[in-house]
Amino acid sequence: MEADRAHREQQLLQQADSVRYLNELNTWLEAFVNSGSSHIQGLAASVDMLCADLGGTGAGAATLLGDVRQLVLGMKARDQSMASLQAAVNDLVVSVGSEMGRVGGDSNALAQMIETQKREQESMLKVFTDEISDEIKGERLRFVEAMREATAINVQMHVEELKKEMGKEVFVMAQEVERLHRDKQEVEHRIAELMAFYSKQTPPPLAGLISTSNNTAASGGSHRGSEGSAVGYMPAERQRAGANQASPNQRRDMHPSASQDANSTVVQLPNMKPVVDLRMRPLGSSGGARAPRDSATLCRVATVAVRLLPPPPSIGSGSHPAQRQSSTAPGSSQSRMRPLPPPRGSY
Repeated sequence: MEADRAHREQQLLQQADSVRYLNELNTWLEAFVNSGSSHIQGLAASVDMLCADLGGTGAGAATLLGDVRQLVLGMKARDQSMASLQAAVNDLVVSVGSEMGRVGGDSNALAQMIETQKREQESMLKVFTDEISDEIKGERLRFVEAMREATAINVQMHVEELKKEMGKEVFVMAQEVERLHRDKQEVEHRIAELMAFYSKQTPPPLAGLISTSNNTAASGGSHRGSEGSAVGYMPAERQRAGANQASPNQRRDMHPSASQDANSTVVQLPNMKPVVDLRMRPLGSSGGARAPRDSATLCRVATVAVRLLPPPPSIGSGSHPAQRQSSTAPGSSQSRMRPLPPPRGSY
């Protein structure tokens, strides 16, 4: 618009200059024609007067007059050409005016066309903006949906991997628990076998129970030895036979020193060998199935030494051995049974 306005202003200035130049030219031509005609007429009059004064009537006079007339005719022809030129200039001025009017109308039409194009471009830009906004929103929504699906897929993959790892761990733990259960059953089976073996080695007839204690009420004295007691089972006939055959000193010498191992119990009669002697050892060392190497616990069985012992003599008492035997006989109020200690060890 600015360029078009500047162009139109420049055209207007050029047209104004042209009109002014043509007007000045027309004025000058009119003045030139008028002055030239008057000058020619004056010159012709002067020539006529000169001819009259000279009085020439010959051929030379006629020639000079003809030249003057030719000059007048040339001047008239020039005046006619100047008139035609003036008419052409007038036609040019009219055409320039019409062109200026047409250019003004074209500028108005151009301004209207520019306004129309501006409105059309604004509407098109608005439609394009709306379409671009909708497209961007759609792309954003599709991107969000794609990211949501990708995130859900990633989470599902992590969950599946976690399930697989947990399944493996649970399977390993189940195998470990099953192995521990088998180890426990094996240990229980071994304990049951050992208890059955112990019960088989114990004499079947339990006729008498011999126990040594620190009881001083019946004999008036105390035993020689420790405060602990030895538990054993033996027939009453063998008890009486051993008590009658052994002298008091022998019985005193044969009495155990009551020094018991922390894991053993000893019951002994004279000239009798141990019946059972089970030393503490881990399972799997004496035949049978081996214990698992990776198990940190070892089943140990307490040493049980079952021996037959005579009744201990009472010190400082003159009672008969039979009386001392009767004081420790089964059914006596002084006789008591001390239970065997439980097997020591970790299961």
